[in-house]
Amino acid sequence: MKYLKRTLLILAAFIAALILTGEFIGRVLMKERFKYSPPYKTNMYQPDSVVNYTGIPNYDYVYYRDGKTYHINNLGFLGPDFPEKTNDKFRIAMVGDSFTAGVIYFSPFTTFSHEMQLLFDQHNYSVEVLNCSTDGANRSYDIFKSVEYQVIKSKPDMILLDVGIPLRTENIVREAYNGYRMSYPLGNDSLRTMLMHTVDKAVRYKAVHDFFYKFYIVKIFFRMLHRYDKHLEWNVINQLLLTRQITVFGEDRNIIKFSVEESVKMIRELRDRLKQNGIELFLYTIPDSPGMIQIAKSHELPLISLKVNLEEEERFPKDAHPNVIGNQRIARRFYEIIDNHDLVPEQYRPDRSGSN
Repeated sequence: MKYLKRTLLILAAFIAALILTGEFIGRVLMKERFKYSPPYKTNMYQPDSVVNYTGIPNYDYVYYRDGKTYHINNLGFLGPDFPEKTNDKFRIAMVGDSFTAGVIYFSPFTTFSHEMQLLFDQHNYSVEVLNCSTDGANRSYDIFKSVEYQVIKSKPDMILLDVGIPLRTENIVREAYNGYRMSYPLGNDSLRTMLMHTVDKAVRYKAVHDFFYKFYIVKIFFRMLHRYDKHLEWNVINQLLLTRQITVFGEDRNIIKFSVEESVKMIRELRDRLKQNGIELFLYTIPDSPGMIQIAKSHELPLISLKVNLEEEERFPKDAHPNVIGNQRIARRFYEIIDNHDLVPEQYRPDRSGSN
């Protein structure tokens, strides 16, 4: 009996030492990665009947990894509210996915729209650059529709649009429920119901989750479990604990994909409608797509070819998105092309009459 008690005490001491060692290592080596626990309300999106989801207008969003607050403006785009349109400023709207919107999960945060604004200001252009983009993969058709649905409300003079051809969307909805974010395929009501029930369980035991999630060893355990355990319900629970967000695609997906010919026709018609309202439309892609360049050339679509393929030092670690250096390089290319081709009307360009 004494031997059993001694063995159990040694085992308990070993487990306690192992936990304390893991906790110490986590706090020393992974301090920045796990510094902040997810706040209760992490959703910045709302469902939308036209583009599947938008940012929640006039909303301050606290990011779960760094605790920083990001503002969603009155049109549902990440960033401050756009100023009132005036006749003394030429307004350019940048429209795209996360490459254009910017990614908040790396620091420091910037966008090439912001870096373009700095260049125009530096060279005395009377130009405003607005970032009218929403993140999300495989939703070029949603981005395309956002031009007339959202972007023109900002009264741009020119729109630079990043969409792939052919146009497509996976119709993924992002929705807030009980302070959590759910992402699921449009029309998949059974999956949506399952996610809601899972969130209800998470809310019921939220105090317990929050207590245990203060320990780094718990964070590390659930992150590993999230990476290697592919069981659907466990995967959903792990996502909730790690990020207060759930993304489940499921098998019943309502994917829409147009042909190249249909996509070209739709883009041409959009260009003509915008032109009737005095708005110029140009396409662009990041990184450069030889297929897109060929389609634009053969169908005479207005494409700005940046010729920018980001190097490793211009991207975030293990990620395709541009870092500060990459965003600055993209901005310089945009500025050079716009400046060299006089895409901005003369009255908004700097006075070079005194230059040699």
